[in-house]
Parts: sequence; C-alpha cells; structure tokens
Amino acid sequence: MPLTVTDRAAVLLKQLLERRRGGPNQVLRVIVNATGKLVLALDTQRKGDHLISYQGDPLMVVAPKLQERLTTRRLDSVETQKGRSWLLTKSAPKHRSA
Repeated sequence: MPLTVTDRAAVLLKQLLERRRGGPNQVLRVIVNATGKLVLALDTQRKGDHLISYQGDPLMVVAPKLQERLTTRRLDSVETQKGRSWLLTKSAPKHRSA
C-alpha cells in the first residue's frame, strides 16, 4: 500500500501548495534532505512518481525509490504546543471480511 494522506493533512498541503506554487504544474515532492530527514519541496511530477491528489487536485509526488521506504505510511497533521506539525505513522492494516 503506497503512502496515504489524511484529509486533514491534504487540506494543509493544498494550502501550502497554493501559497508557494510558482507555476500551474507544480506539486510538493517528498525528498530526503542532507541530514536524512523527509522534507517537502516544490517540483513537477516525473514519470514513475506516485501522485497523491485531493479533491481532484494534484498535491504531492513521491519518487519510486522513496515510495518503497514510505509503503504503508500515512501522513497526518497534528496540533502541538508549538503549532501544526506533520506526523508520519504506519497505516493501519485493512481488514478483510471472510
């Protein structure tokens, strides 16, 4: 199961993208920075990327190599004492009925 995004996080990602977007085809890309942390950067979708959309609008992409690392992960947004923060957790397994 690929990276998923909660509705709460999707709304915030959409707002972030709208404030920072430089062009109509830009999306947020999940990348690994020099210290090994996951961060978001403005970019465009590339062949093979996993695209995450919200209400029909492209929001975020994950490159195939990074997608493997994020399989079964869910991105959420939580309120902390310091303000909003991103929370990346393991997705709950989907239960199948017999």
